[in-house]
Amino acid sequence: LPATRIQNRPVDGLLVSMKNRPDVSLYFDTETGVLIKSSFKGREAGTEVIKDTYFSQYKPHEGILMPTQIIEVHNN
Repeated sequence: LPATRIQNRPVDGLLVSMKNRPDVSLYFDTETGVLIKSSFKGREAGTEVIKDTYFSQYKPHEGILMPTQIIEVHNN
């Protein structure tokens, strides 16, 4: 995926594909390397929707940076 900006941050995108599963787009902060957003097409109540998940406010937990805020948006 092309480099872009999310939440006013430069990000690098990666498309992950697996047989019999929806493709997932992952966006990583170019400077820190942490995951900023994931996005995929799914189904809810028989309708196709785009599901975006935003990760932010990373803090160290046992030596690993973990997001402390996760926001899910459908059909943004």
